[in-house]
Amino acid sequence: MKTRIEEVKAEKTYPLRLEILRKNIPLPHKFIEDDVKTTFHFAIYLEEELVGIVTAIKKEHEFFANEEITYQLRAMAISKECQGKGIGKILLESALEELLKKGISQIWLKAREHAIDFYKKIGFKEFGEVYDVKFVGNHKTMVIQL
Repeated sequence: MKTRIEEVKAEKTYPLRLEILRKNIPLPHKFIEDDVKTTFHFAIYLEEELVGIVTAIKKEHEFFANEEITYQLRAMAISKECQGKGIGKILLESALEELLKKGISQIWLKAREHAIDFYKKIGFKEFGEVYDVKFVGNHKTMVIQL
């Protein structure tokens, strides 16, 4: 399985965001922060096909009460054909490595309930209670200090 990770423009992430995260859900697939200089978008390719994405947005979180830069991971999606094959782990670990190289060590995200165990295996810790995101379902905030 030959994969390649790249930092990409926001537009490259939109097809997977729509297909995997927003299909039949009346929520936007474009984020206000998408084109901000401090936002990073990562994509994983299998051969030459884009099969996974994740976005990192500079955003504070109450868990991290210090002066360091904090980022939120959003819109992680893996194509249906590649789910459960380790592609997400490769993408997330590579994205975290790249963020650490950029001086970012505090990361948080809102995990869909079915993805909590995936993030735990990478090293994320649960924070707070499970909550409902309208149209999407239950989520749990998770954090990691790299």
